[in-house]
Amino acid sequence: KCVMGKRTRPARLGLVRCKEIALPCRVASVLRMSGFPASRLLAFARELQNVSSFSELVERVRAEVMASVGYRHAWLMIAEKNAADELRLIETAERGGQAWANYPRLKVSGDGVLRQVLAGAEPMVIADARHDSRVSREAAARGHCTMVNLPLRTMEGPLGLLMVGTMSGEGVREPTAMELEYLVSLAGQATVVAAGIRLLELQRQAARETFGTPPGPPAPAATRLSGRSWPRSVAVPDRVRPPLPAPA
Repeated sequence: KCVMGKRTRPARLGLVRCKEIALPCRVASVLRMSGFPASRLLAFARELQNVSSFSELVERVRAEVMASVGYRHAWLMIAEKNAADELRLIETAERGGQAWANYPRLKVSGDGVLRQVLAGAEPMVIADARHDSRVSREAAARGHCTMVNLPLRTMEGPLGLLMVGTMSGEGVREPTAMELEYLVSLAGQATVVAAGIRLLELQRQAARETFGTPPGPPAPAATRLSGRSWPRSVAVPDRVRPPLPAPA
């Protein structure tokens, strides 16, 4: 695979080993014409390598969306376990991350927008949520105006969705076709990291139910994927070092 005709080096993102955003040349061309070079998406993917919580992920996404497209708000909605009938809403960056059980629940059955986005693979743009019958009363009460809903899907099915946009005080601001292309690519990178975080959260939850002891904080993604249990900056203890070969 290539990025604008150049080979890429392997990189590790989330829990999946993949090419360093091996963008198809068509997507790279679209990003270049729209003022979004492929290098910007590559730089964003590198930033995500050390993300270890949903709250940190949504903050990184919000900062990138604000810098690239201009939207000041981002919300991450992740499915509860493997069922897509209930989502957890992550919208702020808590220091040290927030426990999964403390994130607000959203029922998919009563929200036509969530149902449609999760059932498909295409983004949904709602120009003005205040006057759209598909938007639930709960979403309207939160003050949403323009809503850009981006599905997060894995091979197993829907993982959730990423929503960016404006609030009522900011007015209507629909993304251009090129901006939407970039947001779709950005959501693809967020999906990889979110899937890894969710898997680790399920493992921690199973450990709590089995042993009754909460596990420690997760290591950054780059350290998790390296197969080591210590940060890269910490020296390897002598007791786990392999013995030196005997002199000839």
